[in-house]
Amino acid sequence: MSRVPSAARVVQGFKEYHSVSAVASGVAWVESNPATGRNRLFLSEQGSVTGITPEQCSVGSRVNGYGGVAWVLLDDAFAWVNATDQQIWISLIPVKRVLQSILPFPPALCMPL
Repeated sequence: MSRVPSAARVVQGFKEYHSVSAVASGVAWVESNPATGRNRLFLSEQGSVTGITPEQCSVGSRVNGYGGVAWVLLDDAFAWVNATDQQIWISLIPVKRVLQSILPFPPALCMPL
């Protein structure tokens, strides 16, 4: 007799990909990971995948509640909204470091969810 798994068990570890966009150097997307509860921005260039946002951050904006993209590619950086504090952050390309929020006061780096 087989056991039917719960809905929580079925989606555990199931990642969702959204906000996919072609950029000049490759493809960028947001990956939703139920194991961590976070949404991270990734970039694929020439077969190599790089995490744009730090692991402790989650990309998401409450401005467009109906849906919308919480990141944009600038000339040599990604601007993205941190879901926790709703501030805009900048990640340089290639990803060497995450710059501080563009707001004048220094927040903690991506508070845990």
